[in-house]
Amino acid sequence: MLGEGLAQHVRHLQVTDHDSVLLERAESIACALRKLPNLSSLRLGPCILIKLGDPQPGVAASEGDDMLRGALQVTLGKVTSLTINNSEDDLLLDALRCVNATRLRRLRLSSPQWDAPLGDDLQGVLRNLVNVVELELNSLSDFTLVVMRRDLRLPSVRSVFLDTGLSYREDLALAHVIAPSITRLTHCNPMPAVEVGKVNIELPSPLLPTLRALVLDVDFYRSDFHQIALPNLEHYHFLHRSDCTAFPFDEVPFKSPSLRTVTVSLWAFHHGEPPTAFQHTCAAADIRLVVHRHPISDEELTDASAFADEPHSSPPSGTRRAALLKHLFDWAGRRAQWLCDVEGVAGLQELADAATRLQQRFVLDDS
Repeated sequence: MLGEGLAQHVRHLQVTDHDSVLLERAESIACALRKLPNLSSLRLGPCILIKLGDPQPGVAASEGDDMLRGALQVTLGKVTSLTINNSEDDLLLDALRCVNATRLRRLRLSSPQWDAPLGDDLQGVLRNLVNVVELELNSLSDFTLVVMRRDLRLPSVRSVFLDTGLSYREDLALAHVIAPSITRLTHCNPMPAVEVGKVNIELPSPLLPTLRALVLDVDFYRSDFHQIALPNLEHYHFLHRSDCTAFPFDEVPFKSPSLRTVTVSLWAFHHGEPPTAFQHTCAAADIRLVVHRHPISDEELTDASAFADEPHSSPPSGTRRAALLKHLFDWAGRRAQWLCDVEGVAGLQELADAATRLQQRFVLDDS
């Protein structure tokens, strides 16, 4: 049984167990749900969503199922963030009927199974979600894409996250239709149009006229990302996850007169610097260029197997991580000098504490 002292600190709950487990734990889950007064985020799979619906004709619901249904209905009415996994539209309808339409702010649909027009009841419930401002869609089939473009409209949504497995153009067209007031769009690894066989997707004009910020989180950069005009884009944030050495841009992306900031986030071992000509072009266009480097993870620094050169790796993993460490130590040297210049005694002590083991090794090798 979940202790009340711990239960008051629970903010997120995920219930995606197999149906056979739910049969055994229905009462326990129901009791636990009732002891989570501050729960604000819920993730549900299809097996537990079935418990929300009415029992099948001729099948008597167990006491545990009744308890679970009541507890789920109450819990859904409290949350501000809801994730639904692998659900058909009727299961989504059962869940959304229980939420507080003015309380829910974030809706995430992961691998929705929609292959028919949305019914009037579900479309009506969706229209009532007047305070949903964040929408996330993951793993969409071609059938579901067709249904969403035809039937899904969420005018209150301002921020959309797409990790659909579809092409870049398909995602842009989808966001334009389902979120007419969108101001921020995040794409995670959109597929090349050629690979999904969707090259000639017709885009509306003007496309996404209310969009102000675009975030692209990708492993590899493609020029088609910024060849599509977004007329009122102000901030383009590009997160590059590969460890190539060349800076991704040599010209200002997008031909948007409103563009004011370009942010580029790179892995720590990415050594490419913005070309001087690109920096000058940004400055001349009054565009602020921001370059971030992701921090080095503990795993990258401490996994001994990662330092062994592999015969067919390019570049060898050991060489890459050696360069990463050199980059870190170069930074530490510059940081130490800066702290010395500004008399940052506390910062120097912190840096010295972090370098204790390295200092011990230095003494051994230098003796």
